[in-house]
Amino acid sequence: MNKIQSNAGFTLVELITVILILGILAATALPKFMDVTDQAHEAAFKGVAGSFGSAIALAHAQWVANGTSLAGRVQGYGSDAGDVYANASGWPIDNTSATLSCTDLWSSLLQGAPTLDTNASANGTSTSDYVYRTNGTTYCYYYPVGMFNWEGAGGSGRRAVLQYFPATGNIVTVEPIAPP
Repeated sequence: MNKIQSNAGFTLVELITVILILGILAATALPKFMDVTDQAHEAAFKGVAGSFGSAIALAHAQWVANGTSLAGRVQGYGSDAGDVYANASGWPIDNTSATLSCTDLWSSLLQGAPTLDTNASANGTSTSDYVYRTNGTTYCYYYPVGMFNWEGAGGSGRRAVLQYFPATGNIVTVEPIAPP
């Protein structure tokens, strides 16, 4: 018996149909993937905020565990970047004086901390990851550089910010609202 061998393949019509279907799927799925950058920035911001909040709580817990009620260095706590100092309530200020040092606090509490800039605009003109604002005693506000910056470009959203209040140990995160 002779076997007839057939070379089966795709016809031009079948190939065009498959390419067309893939094109339609790509056109409908692409907008879903375009928005992941903002989601990634938001997740990074939430991660840093969570780490900072945990570090504040751990430093305060170490201060309580040390059994002291005085302001000063928190024995047994701090990163390679420096020691952590607490105010009379036990909340980290990272400065031997009564003033709040946002830069020292940031680097002392966070191991491998994102870079922090003091003399830059939070609108993305810095090469650092974050910029901060403070009045020296009451608060530290940390802004992610270039993330969620919808205010200056005619957007109606607000900026992401991590706020720390050493008098009470409160940490507040304000997440942005995307523009319509």
